[in-house]
Amino acid sequence: MRYRLDSVPRMFTAAQIAKVEGVTPGAMRQQLASVEPDGVVVRSGNQAAAYVIEKLPLKTREKIAEQKINFCYRDSEAVLADPKPQWQPTIPLSKQPPENIERAHLLQRALAFFIEHRNDREIRPGELDRRLASDYEATFGKRVSRRHVARIAQMVILRDGGRNEFSRIELYLPAGAVRDDRPAAKQAGGIHPSLDDAISTVEDIAALSVADRACLWKAALDDYLTLVDQGTESARAKRHVVSFMLTRVPRIAASRHALRVAFDRKVSAFERDGIKGLCDKRRDGAAKRKIAAYVDPESLSEDERLLLTRANKVGGGLSQAFRELYCGIEIIPGKPMQFSEHFRSSYSFNPRLNKSYVPESLRAKLQPLLRSIKPLNQGPKAARLAEPSRRRDWSKVPSGKWYQSDDETANHYVWFEDESGEFEFDGLRFNVIRPQILPMVCTRTDLVLSVLLLPRPQYNSRDIRTLMLETCMDERIGLPFEGFAFERGIWKSRNVAAMVNWTEIDAGFARAGISLKIRNATTPKSKGIERLFSQEQNAMQELPGYTGRLEMKDCPELTRKSLAAMKRVGQPLKAEAAPWDHFLSGDQYLDLLQRAYERFNNEVQNGERLPGMSPEEGWKAFAPGRPHQVLPDSLRYLLATEQTESKVSREGIKIQIAGKPRFFFDSDRLGNLMEEKVIVRWNSSMPDHVVVVHPRTDPLGQRPFIVRHEPALDADKPTSEEFSAARARRKAFLKPQVSLFRMLNHGHNLTVRNELLGSAPLRQAGEAHNRVEREEIELRPAREAQATNARKLAHRAGLDPAKIKNTDRAAELQSFDELRARLREREQNAQDQGHLPAKGKL
Repeated sequence: MRYRLDSVPRMFTAAQIAKVEGVTPGAMRQQLASVEPDGVVVRSGNQAAAYVIEKLPLKTREKIAEQKINFCYRDSEAVLADPKPQWQPTIPLSKQPPENIERAHLLQRALAFFIEHRNDREIRPGELDRRLASDYEATFGKRVSRRHVARIAQMVILRDGGRNEFSRIELYLPAGAVRDDRPAAKQAGGIHPSLDDAISTVEDIAALSVADRACLWKAALDDYLTLVDQGTESARAKRHVVSFMLTRVPRIAASRHALRVAFDRKVSAFERDGIKGLCDKRRDGAAKRKIAAYVDPESLSEDERLLLTRANKVGGGLSQAFRELYCGIEIIPGKPMQFSEHFRSSYSFNPRLNKSYVPESLRAKLQPLLRSIKPLNQGPKAARLAEPSRRRDWSKVPSGKWYQSDDETANHYVWFEDESGEFEFDGLRFNVIRPQILPMVCTRTDLVLSVLLLPRPQYNSRDIRTLMLETCMDERIGLPFEGFAFERGIWKSRNVAAMVNWTEIDAGFARAGISLKIRNATTPKSKGIERLFSQEQNAMQELPGYTGRLEMKDCPELTRKSLAAMKRVGQPLKAEAAPWDHFLSGDQYLDLLQRAYERFNNEVQNGERLPGMSPEEGWKAFAPGRPHQVLPDSLRYLLATEQTESKVSREGIKIQIAGKPRFFFDSDRLGNLMEEKVIVRWNSSMPDHVVVVHPRTDPLGQRPFIVRHEPALDADKPTSEEFSAARARRKAFLKPQVSLFRMLNHGHNLTVRNELLGSAPLRQAGEAHNRVEREEIELRPAREAQATNARKLAHRAGLDPAKIKNTDRAAELQSFDELRARLREREQNAQDQGHLPAKGKL
């Protein structure tokens, strides 16, 4: 049978493969120890084991394929037949001065980012050059031109020659330190490269550690095998290596004879056991004891299972479980629990000497199992959260697609002025609380768009609506492309969901590309805004009133003393303390919070979503090119108001606001709509009136009318105090809705306002709604002025102001003097006509 010459696979020795890998032949033989040789080839008159490419390790085959592409070889066999030599300096590292090696390490650190991302197409060349210059300046502490740094980087890349071995420190040596003009024959160590490299890594030749000795013996054996592969006789190669070691490392053996005997023993051990024969067997036992192998639960004995079960019951305490089961415990009456006699005889345990003793083998065996089942004890949710995180690809997600928000309790105490506050100072009433912070950010870039500071320890769905309204109605931001990403709880309430349901009431929104939705997170891992909170808390930690991350545990003593110094209302003997001497005001805290968010927006991040970019840069770079929609003023009421459908009863309309029942009625209009269903819209910031539409007679909602709220008074004898209390209740009702809102400056966002957005009837209904509400707001000051004048007139006349029902008619009398003049004029006219007797006569 004939064989074609090209059908016979070529085989290569470890020395040939080592040239491609850039390692010594000995190191290559170590890597191929588990690979069966495919044959034997003769090299320089000596037989050497050979391998075919297909049976080489995957890492080696990938290296060969990489060099085939980089150096344009015909095939993989050509790479091994004529490998491109690895660049080496003429002066080895062992002969380099320490300052050159230190400078090479600094240069390697400065070029790390450039070399890693030099082929990254997502980074513009100009930005990469700027980053290279800044890294060089930060590492060496001096400024250089970009051209100079680029030449240095190009030199390192050319030295590597496409091998991608940038971990080699030789590539970063200075240009003047890599040549030696001496003849090659006089260069010491020229035939012992492995030993040269190993000696250069030893810190102290006079005090060799166990690791240093192992490294030197391995390098000596590599040089010995290299000489043998090159055709040198075994005995002569041993003499060469031993002589070199005695010259360079005299402390490795007591004498030349001892070194030669040790070297013969190492060679015999390598020939018998491979690379394992060079290891120090004295360390094997300790290493095995320290490395905990995987334990199969099925392999546990009955006593070990009992110990694992009991430790899990007592919260993972192996010491307590071992002590109880060794001494015996009776959890259920009549059913004692204890280790078996054989198990107890295997371990000596004396609780009087060490009651927390657990055999080290048992602890190493069972502790990993206890940690693995700990989340299962807490429940299905904890077990689900303990699962590995799912990786997400953000490359196709544009900025502004989703807006995200979450609540955060401030880590600072802040004071707010309040007429009914808990503390007082010089007639000023105020509260000292940890306010709530609600920021709105872009999910893709973490760019902070706005922030809402609430001067109270809780927030409600209307605060969330306020944040969404003020952010989306701002000309600089606009609506998101898809919707909002919130957590669950109150963020999933119907009141919040109504902020996106309006997009379904008219087909014009869909044609304009507006179709919002709310996506609620199921786990804390899906809320990226938590990273923003962490960085914001770090930036504001130094401010006064800091409470720590966990107030019960970390609150500073100065903050506790400041809280104790505040004078509460009803403590007349306590000295007054000014709140501004201890805490920040709400406006001051909001200013500093805004500055912290602006710093975060302009700070470079290094995550997967923002690789080397700031949130501001990412907001612009990842923009899809289409503008954000901004609703016109005629449709603002869709976001600013809440809507419900109610039936008109004898008491009017009843709706729920902020957890309190409120009744609205108007005898003129609602009296004619008894038992009819009406659509009611109201703004939580103006609870004294609602806008009503009768859908049966006004299906398009273009003839709305205002219904004012009448406060409930005592049915028997309402007094002026009750009127004052009603006004106070109204003011207290408005108080929780007060909040501090701040938009961050984002003038570069692309937005568009379409005045023709939505259908014409919907815009007309919005304009009518805005008109009647605007008229109501404009009439409110005049109405309050009339009521004030009526109360003043009643007070001067000695009448009860509560008895004046018609304030409009009473306000027509501009003063009490005018009323008296009119009465006197009427009396005089009656006397002149003889209807009344003269004054003083009957």
